[in-house]
Amino acid sequence: MPSPQPTVTSLPTPLPTPGPTVFCALGEYFVNGSCMSCAMGKYSYVTAPPWPTSCTLCELGKYSTVVKASACSDCASGKISSEARTSCTDCSAGTFVLNKTSCVDCPSGYYAPTAQVDKCYECSAGDHTKLLSKATGCYGCNSGTHSEALSVNCSECGAGRFSTSRSDTCTNCSSGSISTARSASCTKCSAGSYQDNEGASQCKNCSIGTYSGSTGTSECESAAEGYYVPSEGAHSPLKCSTELGSSYTSSEGSSWCDRCVSDHFMDGERCRKKPEGVMMTGSSTMTSMVVMKGWYRFSDTARMVYKCPLEPNCISGSNGTVGQQLCREGSSGFLCSVCDSRTDTSYYKDDTEGCLRCSSAREAGGLTALLVVIAVVLLILALLAYVSIKYKRRIKAWRETNAEWLNKFSQKFIVFMIFTQIVVGIRANHTAVSGTPLAEPYNS
Repeated sequence: MPSPQPTVTSLPTPLPTPGPTVFCALGEYFVNGSCMSCAMGKYSYVTAPPWPTSCTLCELGKYSTVVKASACSDCASGKISSEARTSCTDCSAGTFVLNKTSCVDCPSGYYAPTAQVDKCYECSAGDHTKLLSKATGCYGCNSGTHSEALSVNCSECGAGRFSTSRSDTCTNCSSGSISTARSASCTKCSAGSYQDNEGASQCKNCSIGTYSGSTGTSECESAAEGYYVPSEGAHSPLKCSTELGSSYTSSEGSSWCDRCVSDHFMDGERCRKKPEGVMMTGSSTMTSMVVMKGWYRFSDTARMVYKCPLEPNCISGSNGTVGQQLCREGSSGFLCSVCDSRTDTSYYKDDTEGCLRCSSAREAGGLTALLVVIAVVLLILALLAYVSIKYKRRIKAWRETNAEWLNKFSQKFIVFMIFTQIVVGIRANHTAVSGTPLAEPYNS
């Protein structure tokens, strides 16, 4: 009867053998005197004895789904073989297949929606993976944040900067605008404020004397002449003539109306009409008024000026000139009405020309007259000395006889001289200040 299993046939050999010769086919191995088929996941590829005693497991990345395999098949791209090598399986998302042998997690900054071959995708600038490893996606950064390439997280933009979505960097706010942290855009500074720097987080109020009438300005405007800004953060200036009156004005960039129109002067914070005798051009203060020729001002705090009795004596002043500085050379005193009389230089008063310097001839004549007077006095004194010596006894007897009368006479003479000096002094001063003439006989 035929056997249930195929028998191993022996091939003729050139030499006799002690036993029958065995031949195993591809995909088989020899065990217990017979050839056996390799199981799935294994293979054998031996064409001549000695025959293998076992089959070889398919390499990683290969598989076999049949028995008696002489070779293994490659797994498809992105797959690895099972442990038994009977099938191929997928690596999970967030990994890649390394050399078809293992699943490797994506490193930081890389991602894989599905298992990739040899490496994962790079996450580009403006995006982030959210995970340190084994990331499955790369997500865009929100506005107000940014990222570099291969970033796990997005970084927020600081105050004074902004970004749109999926940005790789933040941008400084331009001058005239600001932002808070994590901003998608910048905000313009409101009217009354400004920002002169880029990348700022706060606006600055316009200082006093300046204003900003629009939004988004990088500098404030100075108030023009005639206008003023009294407080910070102003949208517009105030007009002096409207707020305080037509006599008020201001210099550029003023915080208040610090000047008056040309025919007024500033007295403290009040504009007053300039008095007659003061220059009407230009802005003036109490201390800087310019006195005209022929007029006199006593001090830089005096509101009034006075016409000089001898107009030529009062010269025109400069900025803030007052008092004796207004008197020309040779004149001084009240309203420059006194002509100087010194040993080195003498002046005399002329009703039309004022104080004039005495000529050299007049000075020489005065000196001659003085010398004559001195000579006469000396002659009289010498004569009296001679008489007193010659008539000494008679004079002594006369003085003793008339002692009481002489004493009364000397007292009256002293009173007369003092009175005369007073009258002469009053008359001279009265004339010097152009007063009315004294009554007779004191004016003779």
